[in-house]
Amino acid sequence: SNPLGLQVSLSPSPVAMNQTVVATMTVTNTSGAVLLGVVLRARYPTDNVNSASQSALSGSGTCPGGVCSRYEFATWNIGALAAGATVTVTMPMGIANP
Repeated sequence: SNPLGLQVSLSPSPVAMNQTVVATMTVTNTSGAVLLGVVLRARYPTDNVNSASQSALSGSGTCPGGVCSRYEFATWNIGALAAGATVTVTMPMGIANP
C-alpha cells in the first residue's frame, strides 16, 4: 500500500465565476516509519491567465520564478514526516469559469 495519503478539499464549494477558491491539501504518513524527503507537487489549475505570488501558498510552498502561473507546479518540500503525522497546506486559485 502507499505510505502517503492525500486529501484535497476546495472552499467555497460550489465555486462561482470570478471567485477565488482555496485548495486545502493534507498529506498523511500512513506507514509505521518516518518518511524522509517528502515532497508535494500540485499543478496550478487556472483556466485563464490568473497567477498568484508564491507568498499566497501556505507552508512555504514555491512556484517557478516566485509566481504560480497556470499549469505550473507548486512545490512543498515537506522533508521528514513522522509515522501517522499530517501536514496541511493551502493554495488559492482564481476561477474564471467553474
